[in-house]
Amino acid sequence: MNNMTLMIFLIALATSCGPGISPKADEARATSGSCSTCKIFVTALQSQGDFASVAQADTYCESDVNNPDDGIYKALLISANRIACTTVNCSGGSIENSNWILQPNTTYTRLDGTVIGVTNSSGIFDLPLTNSFSSSFGVAWTGFDNASPWTLNTDQNCTNWSTTGGAPPASGASLLDDGSSFNAAFAFGKNCNENLNFICVEQ
Repeated sequence: MNNMTLMIFLIALATSCGPGISPKADEARATSGSCSTCKIFVTALQSQGDFASVAQADTYCESDVNNPDDGIYKALLISANRIACTTVNCSGGSIENSNWILQPNTTYTRLDGTVIGVTNSSGIFDLPLTNSFSSSFGVAWTGFDNASPWTLNTDQNCTNWSTTGGAPPASGASLLDDGSSFNAAFAFGKNCNENLNFICVEQ
């Protein structure tokens, strides 16, 4: 192969890969549930409680400016179709998880590597957290029941994320800079017409 033929071959090879493609990023996005040490970030975007569904919240996570663009991220929310536990602290084990987004026995960190906590075999955090979800103050939607940790209470998730009106006095939300207890890490007393952030979890 002479020099001219080699040059044409190399140009053709480079062109076939296509511009701007990141094979690692594409591979990560194509593989769900693949992270071993997983990351969590908080959106810059805020919304009132009528954003319609956990699927819409997942879309916010994927498109947010804080997304590091290195995998699939979904919102740390519960609803009628995303359940962490059906009993307090998943006393029945991980079988209670349904479409849940935290993996069991997994370390979760902030984007800077600060450890937030390690989930137990039921795919939930034992409180207190090692560190809070964020070093900065803020509040994010979650929907958890303050009286029954990790369970769903439709009175506390803005009627399955469908309304800002008639807001309950204790809508489940996370206090981002406090991980000392369930009622602190997952703050309550927020109304559905408030603009809050989302917590996004790598899959």
